[in-house]
Amino acid sequence: MWYELASDESYFRHGDFGRALEKFIAVEKHYADITEDQFDFHSYCLRKMAPRAYVGKLKFKDWLHSHAYFHKVAAGAISSFNRDCGN
Repeated sequence: MWYELASDESYFRHGDFGRALEKFIAVEKHYADITEDQFDFHSYCLRKMAPRAYVGKLKFKDWLHSHAYFHKVAAGAISSFNRDCGN
């Protein structure tokens, strides 16, 4: 994800706001996929009686959207959208 984020920021710096927005949304989809994959893990942990792994997963879910990359992606997408649609 770090490479995609650097690429997105490069498009933004060069004024290609449409492409930057498209790529920022693609990176955000990675986070959505990770969150969606977590639902399968709920039933697995309960079925296998693995409470330690389940608690770790819950902590990871809380941490996922507070990660610095997620904040950069969200801010970049908002800025790209404002610049692209504002003109």
